Amino acid sequence: MSSRSDTELLDLVDADNTVIGTVPRSRVHGAPALRHRAVHVLVYDDRGRLLLQKRSASKEIQPGKWDTSVGGHLAAGESYPEAAARETAEELGLTVDAAALAPVHEYVWRSPVETEHVTSYRIEHGGPFRPHPEEVDEVRFWSAEELRGAAGTGVLTPMLEHELALLGMIGAGTVLDPAYLDPAAAALPAPPAGAPAAAALPAEPPARAAMNAATRSLHDAIDASMRRLGQPYLHPDGETLQLDLFGSEPMVRWQERKAAAVFLAGEAWSELPQTYGRYGTESGRLLLAEVRRMEQAAGALLTDGGMQACALTCDVLFTPGSHAVVTRSVYNKTKSYLQRLAGRQGGEMTLVDDGDFGAIERALRPDTTMLFTETYTNPHTRAVDPPALAAVAARARAAGAGNLRVVVDNTIATPWGLREPLLSVPGIDAVVASGTKALAGQDRDMWGYLASNHVDLVNEAMDLQAMRGGILDWRRARVILAGLSGARARFERRCRTATAVARFLAGHPRVAEVLHPSLPDHPDAAAIARHYRLPGSMVSLRLRDADEDATRHFCDVLAMTGVPRYALSFDGLATKINHHRSVSEYFTAAAEVRRIGVDRLVRLGIGVEHEADLTACLNWALWRAPEVPADAVTAWRERRCRDLGVRPGVRLGNS
Repeated sequence: MSSRSDTELLDLVDADNTVIGTVPRSRVHGAPALRHRAVHVLVYDDRGRLLLQKRSASKEIQPGKWDTSVGGHLAAGESYPEAAARETAEELGLTVDAAALAPVHEYVWRSPVETEHVTSYRIEHGGPFRPHPEEVDEVRFWSAEELRGAAGTGVLTPMLEHELALLGMIGAGTVLDPAYLDPAAAALPAPPAGAPAAAALPAEPPARAAMNAATRSLHDAIDASMRRLGQPYLHPDGETLQLDLFGSEPMVRWQERKAAAVFLAGEAWSELPQTYGRYGTESGRLLLAEVRRMEQAAGALLTDGGMQACALTCDVLFTPGSHAVVTRSVYNKTKSYLQRLAGRQGGEMTLVDDGDFGAIERALRPDTTMLFTETYTNPHTRAVDPPALAAVAARARAAGAGNLRVVVDNTIATPWGLREPLLSVPGIDAVVASGTKALAGQDRDMWGYLASNHVDLVNEAMDLQAMRGGILDWRRARVILAGLSGARARFERRCRTATAVARFLAGHPRVAEVLHPSLPDHPDAAAIARHYRLPGSMVSLRLRDADEDATRHFCDVLAMTGVPRYALSFDGLATKINHHRSVSEYFTAAAEVRRIGVDRLVRLGIGVEHEADLTACLNWALWRAPEVPADAVTAWRERRCRDLGVRPGVRLGNS
């Protein structure tokens, strides 16, 4: 094979030799899943002898061995006859007419190094030849007797021996190198001691009807389940982590499709058919399709929680020694993860205020690889202006930040809450979300996702997930998918109720400040009006003339009504109340809590109750909380738990 650039593109083909993409030549060696095309030319003299070339001793593959007359890869878009004529000229210095080449045979050559779809041609020429000095040590003609004598001795390349066997010039069993043998063609092992003699071996496989009851009943039930469900699951009751593949061919095709996805970025390999549950499930594929539809994404992957989706995205984009810009109100666990990541790999992270596009633009640098923000934010409910954010990123890329990717956590706004999907805005590169909240909506199923139009980003994240775990299991995927339409209806209802509650609180004399995207004085009101259709279900507030302790006490008193429940997170069936400092910033210094603006905050995650009942509970607590002593809260908690026959939600030691 002649020396050619490693950057040269080759056609990548499937098992049917149909072109499915292109791949740099440097990637095909050492990647047997990347099928490509090759051509051989067999040069005979007028005495029927076959010309062989001796491979250079400097070759990495089969150095110093005798090989076929001419051989080489097809360049992208090149036909087999065109490649045969070109390789013959390059390797032997012969000019031949491509139309005059006589085809001999076609075959697939598989080795530990590569997989090639080979077509061989024949010509007659006695020389002289001008071998390529860097590729070929020498050439000479070999008689059929010489070839038979050399076969199996290690003098000839295994691929040449295979070709000679196809031509009938040597026996098929003389190939020496076992690494190149098809396992299916290997000899059967010797039978164990006491086994029947070879002549007594059965001609047919054992009949299931003659098997033991335990075996027969199990496999009959599995087959019945397959017929019922139309999927080859390995359990009588249905879905399993693995499937019956009925042989190796489906797995080989899966591997080749995965390779094409990874190397060509034509699709996300998270969406390939199920083979093993750690890579994805059939129920997960259906949910993936719905996520892609909602986010208008070219690719997506599912995770077992929103934080897993954030971590995978950060691991891919926040590369060693690089820089990330993060808006200040991003979820605190995401910020903590990025800080730890920066410390481990020598990177830097810059925090900027939400909505301050000037500060964001000033913070971006040529080595910035990720800009991470959130909409709506928790607990301030700030809203991203997608086109404005994308414009800032575009200017930064033009100024030298060529590797910059913009990531938006869309957990609180949800794809249902925007007028257009975030990924429809050029320059927004990825969306992550915790589906546990609105997209599940019942406090029962944890999940998350990453969606992007950069399929290479999704595939790299999927590679990490396949190694370390965090995939969404099929049971949750099935339940979540079945509940999406109901989850959307509940989310829209919560948004309407949250709007009414926010309006009530904004007019209450005991309330100093209300934060909700529906309010006209919201700092991002203009962007919300242009780009959002729903305001979200989270409402934050500050009480008038209340310090941190009084704010916490108010939350406890409100919980005494029994309707808003004191609990973490948001977007469940029941409305949740909590004191933000106790829940999310307990170990943060008071001065820092004040600096980032999360002091004295009450957070309400609105549920599906009637708005009048929620406002009645809030009104009672707003007026009466200062009069309720702390020991009354404790007594209520104890009575409540006794009445329900439960223990308090958090128990420490033997308390």
